[in-house]
Amino acid sequence: MANKQISVFGKKLEQALAEKKMTASQLSRKLKVAPPQIVTLKRTLKPRAKTLEKISKILGKPTTYWGVGSTVPLQTKNKAAKSASRTRTSVSSAKVYIIVELDGTEVSRTLLTK
Repeated sequence: MANKQISVFGKKLEQALAEKKMTASQLSRKLKVAPPQIVTLKRTLKPRAKTLEKISKILGKPTTYWGVGSTVPLQTKNKAAKSASRTRTSVSSAKVYIIVELDGTEVSRTLLTK
């Protein structure tokens, strides 16, 4: 895989694996996923919160180490909307976005400014 395809998260993942003297294959076994999914993870700008928490625990890093925002549910009283909607933050090239998704489709992206 060419290095230019690896996200910032992926570079930090590689660094944490090296520090822990662990291979991507070993990580995949601990996460109970197929090894190709680790390659996909390295290209991901923002993994899911549960995945991030599992990786952090396995590699002994705080979730803030990765430099990516967390995925959190939107506050809503409508139970159907709550399960289908979420908001998350995304950090890309020193820009921070708030992204709102509905049924897995991005419906809003706001760039935060200083």
